[in-house]
Amino acid sequence: MEMQKILDRLGEAFPLREAAATPGPTYIQTHKMIKPGQSRFFPACLYAGYTSELPPALEEGSSANLICIQDGEVPPGLLKSEGLNLYLAQRGTNQFDILNRIADIMIDEATVTYAMRRILDALYTGVGIQGLVDVACEVFENPLFINDQAYKIIAMSHTTTFQNQSLEAEKALGYVHLENIESMRRDGVIANKGRKEGAVYFSRRSDKNECWLFSDVRLHGITIASIAIVDANRPFRELDYELLERFTKIVAVELEKNDFYKDNRGMMYNYLLSDLLSGKLQDRRTIEQRANILRWKMYRWFLVMVVGEGRSDYSESRLQSVADNLRRSIPDCHWTIHQRNLVVFLSRPEKRLLTQGEEALLEQFFADNGLFAGVSEPFEELADAARHYRQAIRAADVGAFLGRDTLLYRYGEMMPYYAAQLLLKRNQLRDFCPEEVRVLQAYDERNGSRLVRTLERYLLHVDDPVTAAKELCIHRNTLLYRLGKIRELTGCDLNNGELRLKIQLYLKLAEWQGRQGG
Repeated sequence: MEMQKILDRLGEAFPLREAAATPGPTYIQTHKMIKPGQSRFFPACLYAGYTSELPPALEEGSSANLICIQDGEVPPGLLKSEGLNLYLAQRGTNQFDILNRIADIMIDEATVTYAMRRILDALYTGVGIQGLVDVACEVFENPLFINDQAYKIIAMSHTTTFQNQSLEAEKALGYVHLENIESMRRDGVIANKGRKEGAVYFSRRSDKNECWLFSDVRLHGITIASIAIVDANRPFRELDYELLERFTKIVAVELEKNDFYKDNRGMMYNYLLSDLLSGKLQDRRTIEQRANILRWKMYRWFLVMVVGEGRSDYSESRLQSVADNLRRSIPDCHWTIHQRNLVVFLSRPEKRLLTQGEEALLEQFFADNGLFAGVSEPFEELADAARHYRQAIRAADVGAFLGRDTLLYRYGEMMPYYAAQLLLKRNQLRDFCPEEVRVLQAYDERNGSRLVRTLERYLLHVDDPVTAAKELCIHRNTLLYRLGKIRELTGCDLNNGELRLKIQLYLKLAEWQGRQGG
């Protein structure tokens, strides 16, 4: 540890006066008490004692690093010795207080060194920004957040259960909660425009029993993100300030080399897509201006796709790998990570935004990597991106649950099942069963027939009995016979649109519940 750093820290508690100093830095490995009359000293050791214990001079060719309490005059011959670093403390200072303080400083330095080794190991192994945050949370022993300048959370501790519900909500929200933004404004954290590069700032929250450390991440002198640590697990240590200052530089390195930001033309691309998905950006003219600045070539039609998978270790580095491969299949797409989801934007002149070839490539890539995607309906206004993002999320959730053959789940096709999911959360299936279906179910149970299944297929292809028959693996005449039997048993008119709607609603609900094993 550099001696000057120890002296600076000691000076906070014990005023020191320089009596002799050698040029250049001196590095200290340990510390000891001065023995009376000692004339040879270990050059990497910092000694503490009294001026009355000092020798008349150092042995020729030796050096010494000394902190002495001034209980007498310093020997004049000693001050002429080369290689001497001597600092004097006021009379009455306790020698053991100085030694204990030096010990604490050096223990802190060793802790910082070990912690930084862990963080650097994480950086070199390429675990991504979330991996760095996970390691840093263990090092600081407190939860840590990184957000960009639009308050989008880039990475955060997900292992802590926060008593502060606004912090807990941020796990799902993906943004700094408005309540916390207002608190930072009120406490002057955001308003501090004169922050020094690399500086760490302490803040005590005025409305909650929380203390925070803040640091700005800068690239080429421009602030691109902020790091915040909350004392949820233990009070801050003195070394946390230095550790956060160093960690901030590591985060800057990771963000600069991160392919996610490079491929999306920097942080501003991420801001635009995130603002669209959160619904913050609604003005058409503003959207066009920001898109033009980024040279985003937009056409009439847009589509939002959310990529998901069944694995629990869906890390940021894996997200980036998925995004890279998507760009190979669909070169003109753009993406962001929103609420921990990989969200893909596509714009094309035709309403069918994905060609058959692109769909085939995506299906193969998803199948090979255990992925799937929810796909929104096509839309014409980017201001509607938030609504269509929700469509894609719902399509992905429902489609993954159903486990269909395709891995591209379109909202238009998944919408009936999403409705079934909502309805059956608070209602029982039998409450939706039309009398006509009850009659057919009872008949099928008594006779081992498949009239309900026949009715389901026919209603899906009501004007195409040939296709319905093929799906049932029966002859068209057999289908017509069964339809006649259905009319005979129920007296229903299958040309009645209201009746068909009730029957199909029930059948979709039944299919959904069947998937749940209910």
